[in-house]
Amino acid sequence: QQYTNYTNPQTLYARVEIDTQYEVFPIQIILQNCDGTSCSEADIDTFLVECIWNVVNYNGSDNLMDYNFDFNADGQTVTIYNTEITIAAFWSTSQSADGVILEFTNVTGPNIQAVTGSWLVVECNDARIELNRGDDIMVLERTCN
Repeated sequence: QQYTNYTNPQTLYARVEIDTQYEVFPIQIILQNCDGTSCSEADIDTFLVECIWNVVNYNGSDNLMDYNFDFNADGQTVTIYNTEITIAAFWSTSQSADGVILEFTNVTGPNIQAVTGSWLVVECNDARIELNRGDDIMVLERTCN
């Protein structure tokens, strides 16, 4: 059944019945604008150099989250570090027919080398960027101190 949301947030109530007993559960719906595919290459460049970024999701895992990505404003170098290792790598953006491409090169280190390559930006805003590379999905979120 189709539903139209009139306020944001909005509370819906679900009645769950088992045998002859039932219980009512409130469910709060919060709408989010998902039109995140309209970021330009300049937008991505600006977002990346503003703060530190972390891989909060790599193919459903958060095991790369402790790596910090500090993008240099030169559009070339990115320092990737955690408490045990610091990596000097490279990054660049370009425009393709499919959208903005974010590319990482020279990424060496345990597990983190998985981010090496060209990633298509599929969703973005100043705090979150979702990237695809074939069947791989990576989500970056920023942390500003």
